[in-house]
Amino acid sequence: MMQIKNTKDIVEAQGGIYNPIGITITHGETDQINGNGSSYQSYLNQWQYDYETDVRAILNNNTIDFPMFISQMNTNSNGSVAAAQFAASKNNSKIILIGPKYHLNYSFDSLHLTNVSSKYLGEMYGKVIKRVAIDKLAWKPLQPNSIIRTGNIITIDFDVPTPPILID
Repeated sequence: MMQIKNTKDIVEAQGGIYNPIGITITHGETDQINGNGSSYQSYLNQWQYDYETDVRAILNNNTIDFPMFISQMNTNSNGSVAAAQFAASKNNSKIILIGPKYHLNYSFDSLHLTNVSSKYLGEMYGKVIKRVAIDKLAWKPLQPNSIIRTGNIITIDFDVPTPPILID
């Protein structure tokens, strides 16, 4: 909140209007390790609400939206926190899942991304934030809308942000 206040003061001192567009969150591994998956969705909802409430108070603007842009954790086989991140984005329009991190490379500790993968994650955040906050367009990462099994045939309908989807 100190960054929000300090930036507001600097921008206003130069005659500008400060309008922050959200916060990025790369988080969840420790909560997964500590077994907090069942509560994690409510934690995210409260976290987003608290940020927005505090930002509104600092800016003296009760109408500003302050979304939370999150990346989906990928470093545990259980996946309860990753599932909670997905569910939070489906149930709260102010929590925006930019996408998963399974395709990125992790450092030796298996918790933190390598420097190159951190760069790619930043690019993912930038793409989604521009689309949502600047272009005012909706965003959904590649994700299934529905999965139907009929006998030995599985039909999956996907949200595809950048068509086409290729499965090989």
